[in-house]
Amino acid sequence: MKKYIIKIAKKNELLYRIAKRFYRSIRPAAPAYYRNYDYNIAYEMEEENQLSLILDHYAKVKKTNTRLLILWKGNPLCLHRLMREHPFILFLSIDYYERYHQKLMVNHLIFADYQQDIPSVLRLI
Repeated sequence: MKKYIIKIAKKNELLYRIAKRFYRSIRPAAPAYYRNYDYNIAYEMEEENQLSLILDHYAKVKKTNTRLLILWKGNPLCLHRLMREHPFILFLSIDYYERYHQKLMVNHLIFADYQQDIPSVLRLI
């Protein structure tokens, strides 16, 4: 009997829409957890002139599954200007996290320094 009703509902567009809405009201779709498998390569920065050095170092490390993350410590007005000028870079303020006692919730984080060689972990990803 159930199969017969489903066949009739599938043939009629109006009945099919009503059945679909009724089914979703009884059994809502489960929320999907979004997983991002990108690695964030993080650099600490305090002055603007360090950005060009960081970008040069990141160009050597860059892969398809990596993103640039800069942890800024200093003037927030300068940070906001940098965010507008470089929309492809993710900027986070260390001062904000310290002031409001927040935790840095970033997955797949690799710290790097533009003055040192490429971390050996990056060769493995």
